[in-house]
Amino acid sequence: MSPELVHVVAAILRRHLVYGPVPLVPRYDGHERTWIQPMPYRFQRQIGAVRRVVSTGTVLNNLRRDCKTFNILQSRRWNSSRPNCGDGESVNSRDGRA
Repeated sequence: MSPELVHVVAAILRRHLVYGPVPLVPRYDGHERTWIQPMPYRFQRQIGAVRRVVSTGTVLNNLRRDCKTFNILQSRRWNSSRPNCGDGESVNSRDGRA
């Protein structure tokens, strides 16, 4: 076994021994409008005494908030390193975000 894999397995075992197994939590499916049976979802949060799965909307809101703090200079550097489509246009200019 590689040292990296041993490190990951040790971290999983340590977390399991300290916190116990991942709790089973039901999740509401907004598209089907039903509750899904309890499963060991990795991304959970506890509000009061209730455990819930972190929703996709929460993840998107957190990503948007973090993107607002992104430095504009890093953004320019990132866009200049983007590949082009071969005809001189950048990848972003095809979808109107040039």
